[in-house]
Amino acid sequence: MLSENELRGRSVTAVTAAVQDTLRGEYEITSGDVTNDWAPILKRHVFVSPCVVWRNFDRVRIAVSVAGEVVAFFDQNRFQDAAYQRLADSAILDICRVAGIVGPSATVTDVQPGPSGTLLAILSERFPRAVRFTRATVNPSTRQLAAFEVQL
Repeated sequence: MLSENELRGRSVTAVTAAVQDTLRGEYEITSGDVTNDWAPILKRHVFVSPCVVWRNFDRVRIAVSVAGEVVAFFDQNRFQDAAYQRLADSAILDICRVAGIVGPSATVTDVQPGPSGTLLAILSERFPRAVRFTRATVNPSTRQLAAFEVQL
């Protein structure tokens, strides 16, 4: 069996390889507290090593409502290397759902080219007493949410 340090090194190496395929620019990877437990069903030890990827931001703006809800977000770094391409509505919704800005009932209302090569999508979501519209700016190259604003 490999030592804890060797296993931790392998996990950081695997995370580094995955991050290099996803992120551009500088970042730092730190390893968290590890666990190494016996899994009786698998009949082997299972090593878990959570890692955190840190990245510096040049300029980020966040607006919060009186109720404490984030209603707008803007990350200048996420506009880099954007090249407009029309993504499928399902891909746009997946990106926005992962970011937590819309729920499962959201639909894409409109899509058009956005600033600096991004994709601008208008999303609508029905609630019992109202329809909420969210304007989402997506970087199609990196498939990241670059900005959003909830229309109140």
